[in-house]
Amino acid sequence: MTEIDLRNYRDLDGLVKLLRMAYSLGNWPELIDIADHLHVTARSMYEEQFLREQGQDIMPIHKERPLVYYYGFSLLMKGIAFRKQRKYEEERCCIRQYSDLGWFQNLDEDGTQEVQRLHFLARANSFGLDLLEGKLETLPKYVQFLIDNPQEIAPGLVNILEAALLHNFDLNDKIDALIEDFNPDTTELDPLIFSRYTRIMYLLIIYRFRNKDYRRGLGYTLHALDKFIHLNDMSGFKRCVAMFEMFRGYASTGQIKEYQSMLSCIVQAELVEESMVFDGERIVPSWEGAV
Repeated sequence: MTEIDLRNYRDLDGLVKLLRMAYSLGNWPELIDIADHLHVTARSMYEEQFLREQGQDIMPIHKERPLVYYYGFSLLMKGIAFRKQRKYEEERCCIRQYSDLGWFQNLDEDGTQEVQRLHFLARANSFGLDLLEGKLETLPKYVQFLIDNPQEIAPGLVNILEAALLHNFDLNDKIDALIEDFNPDTTELDPLIFSRYTRIMYLLIIYRFRNKDYRRGLGYTLHALDKFIHLNDMSGFKRCVAMFEMFRGYASTGQIKEYQSMLSCIVQAELVEESMVFDGERIVPSWEGAV
């Protein structure tokens, strides 16, 4: 991914950018390497500040955030990489470390807030990890936690649905309230939110079809298809069309009409440049269709 030699690289904010890049590419081994280097570098800089207080001539390094942010972020991202590789015990070790960083000295207000934020994320990630390890008894408390903290609903739904598919959990409508609350404005999504949205919709569709809940599975498919058409997302569009066609035999008359209407709109838009229209049965010249 990168040609940078990390051995002498001490740009904390540059390392954060590299971590985010590795995450976006799904390169988990490299993410762990970068996270380890960020962790060691942040720890070294933490110790250097005390040497400066003792009079040693050590130049401070420019950084955009409190030092505790980089220390905790390295552990957070390393834990995420372990989760993606299903190394759950290794992730739990990371969570324990960033859940309590109150031992950091010389914290200003921003640093104190960062310690609190990481403690909160540790709690959220512990819930998700419990489920991924098969502890279904955690689900009610996790759902309530997500209801109380709506900003965590999107990653929480991903954790719950992945765990349900991994361990064959029957959710029994336990997450319906969360799904109703999860309705992001997909006209202005940043890449991370959009990625989570597509992941949630795809997991929901698979979960419903796997449990033979065809009506809701097709309903989610149509909902996602409409979003992907408006966002011109070809990958999501192809997935949804393939899913609908696989389970078309279970679709209601209304669902088939809605599906056909969406595809008809696409055809109409494509034919405009050719001065043609689709009249419901045939493709004809636009002036003939207007008659």
